[in-house]
Amino acid sequence: MDYLEIKNLTFQYAGSEKEVLKSISLTISKGEFVLICGTSGSGKSTFLKMLKPQLTPAGKKEGTIFLGTERLELLSEEFSTSRIGYVMQNPENQIITETVWHELAFGLENMGIHPTQIKSRIAEMVNFLGIQELVEEKTNELSGGQKQLVNLASVLVMRPEILILDEPTTQLDPIASQNFVEI
Repeated sequence: MDYLEIKNLTFQYAGSEKEVLKSISLTISKGEFVLICGTSGSGKSTFLKMLKPQLTPAGKKEGTIFLGTERLELLSEEFSTSRIGYVMQNPENQIITETVWHELAFGLENMGIHPTQIKSRIAEMVNFLGIQELVEEKTNELSGGQKQLVNLASVLVMRPEILILDEPTTQLDPIASQNFVEI
């Protein structure tokens, strides 16, 4: 069964005459892994941002995006924030707190998760990703690879139904990139 359905998606940024996306149609089933490829400037990041309502850029949009049977833009803020996870290209742009622990807890706290459950989820994710040594670290002292792992963990700990990775290894060195991909 199709879970995400994009029908004739066209987009142009506000103030631009050029369409960045033109008549894109695509269906994705639950559990499916999809890779979007294209040259630099071809609209990949714009397309991915269209799948996360909070990141949708300003401009003229035509077409529809459905998540299940609901139009994506009509989903509640709470649902789309917690159920559609997004890891950005640049790890610096996503980290907002001073410590790794608080970064991992931030989304869960905003979802209203009980503190005991927050601790449990963080412990589970930290162990799953093997980043136990980072939990007490300051986020501004992490390497680029460590920051990107923390970004991934902070999204995964919310247990999203959809995980969008926008070139998550672009800013990483080859070893950090390989580690991220293996995870």
